[in-house]
Amino acid sequence: MILGDSPKGPHDLHLEYDYRVTIPLAAFPPDTLSFTYPDSLYTVPLDDLGRLHLDRNTRPTVYRLHEIAAVVETYKVYQYNNHYVEAQVWDDAPARPYVRDISWQRCR
Repeated sequence: MILGDSPKGPHDLHLEYDYRVTIPLAAFPPDTLSFTYPDSLYTVPLDDLGRLHLDRNTRPTVYRLHEIAAVVETYKVYQYNNHYVEAQVWDDAPARPYVRDISWQRCR
């Protein structure tokens, strides 16, 4: 899953999928979520000039719900970058009511 809406540009998931389901973050107990930025395969370090660049991530940093707001602010996620925060959901019970047919939204 991803946190927030899909970014525009090369990582826009709306271009890859026909449908999406939006689930409020509040539906999940905090201890059932973890996050990686931009996702579990990449890291986004700042270079010496403060510019962002992507590197392959062999040991992703995992953030908890109470930490992710600072990550979004630090990297200006969704504001300047075309990356997203990957969300790992460790209990699918809170999501079940949202995956019924009536919750699906067309992406394209």
